Amino acid sequence: MRRSLLVSIGDQALNSAVSLLLSLWLIAVWPPERFGAFGLIVNLAFIAQSLHNALAGAHLPVLLAGSREDEERRRVAAMLSLVTIATAALSGLFTVASLAAADPSGALDLLAAASAYVAIGVVREHLRLLGFSLFLPGRVLIADLACHAVMVLVLLAVHGLEPPSLALVFWALAAGSLMGALVGLLPRRRLFLLRADRDLPRRLASLWREQARWAVAGVLVGQAQSRGYIFLVGAIFGLAAVGVVNAALMILRPLNLLLTAWAAFARPRLARHYAQGEGAAAHRLAHVSAAGFAVATLCYGAVLLVAWPYLTAHVFEAAYVGIAAAVALCLLASLMTEIRYVYALELQTVPRFREAFVASAAGCAVVFVAFAALLAFEDPAMSFLALALGETAALVVAVRYLRGVTHAGRGPDGAAACDRTPA
Repeated sequence: MRRSLLVSIGDQALNSAVSLLLSLWLIAVWPPERFGAFGLIVNLAFIAQSLHNALAGAHLPVLLAGSREDEERRRVAAMLSLVTIATAALSGLFTVASLAAADPSGALDLLAAASAYVAIGVVREHLRLLGFSLFLPGRVLIADLACHAVMVLVLLAVHGLEPPSLALVFWALAAGSLMGALVGLLPRRRLFLLRADRDLPRRLASLWREQARWAVAGVLVGQAQSRGYIFLVGAIFGLAAVGVVNAALMILRPLNLLLTAWAAFARPRLARHYAQGEGAAAHRLAHVSAAGFAVATLCYGAVLLVAWPYLTAHVFEAAYVGIAAAVALCLLASLMTEIRYVYALELQTVPRFREAFVASAAGCAVVFVAFAALLAFEDPAMSFLALALGETAALVVAVRYLRGVTHAGRGPDGAAACDRTPA
């Protein structure tokens, strides 16, 4: 278990480093308007991956943990592979439609690159989750190394160190994701194959009825809570303001990627704890994780404080006005997001998707009310304060529900009474 955790952390450290270096380079060579457009497309990719998580990713470790036979595990994996492919296709089409609606005269090259990046990213993320669910983090690391190597080679081969176009960056990211997906697919082809299954419609209907409908509802309000403010900033303050907000997010993205690494490690373990009736062990893992994220966030903030003179001198142009305040408030929002996410993920692995949806809905309502109230400051950075308040509200609701699980979740034999896996 310790080795798996170290490999998972190493994998996410790699992803964080590559993402941060790419973002710093783009911030340094691009004006805020172009980086703002980049950020909006990246957020569309995150929304697509969150939708996949609601329809397939969140259920993968839970259903695999509850499957006792290899044949049943293959049927579960095949069902969720079908859902993944459909989600990827719809996400690519939605990306094209969104960009075309925002700019009808937009370049076809950018539309194709952005849609490929979003769609392939969904498949790659599913294969990463599959690797972690099978407790094979080393194979995930190899696939991610291949992904980043191809992305860097494409950028260097086409433009060297010259400022690239938006389309080129997304073609490079799409090529890297494709390589990562292919490498990730090789060792587990049997778990990503479409297969004839007469019982598939019933199984999909059961998954939707028992879990996925609440997970999708939770994603819709969760994404509105955690990313909706970015689109509001663009509509109210313009793309340059989105560039400043997105620059702050990218500077702090290593923390979010650390959260992704933790989720890949913790989701199957939390699911296994609840499948085996070990609710107390799940709670301990969540509490220790939340404390660890608080320490990591404070340490990262201290590193940023030391590095700030260098960043302002060599990365941020004069056009990135207000970036210091945006980063400070974003650090607060990141802290609350991380702690809230730990307990939201625990709710999902019980599984209690309806309760997770209610927590997200409460947080979403607070974010938009706070955003409207903070418009009086006429500062896009205040959107991070609105996000922090919303995350705090969602955290309070999630913790209250988890206390109910602790209180009512044990039967006479000590097993969790809420353990249930759909057929």
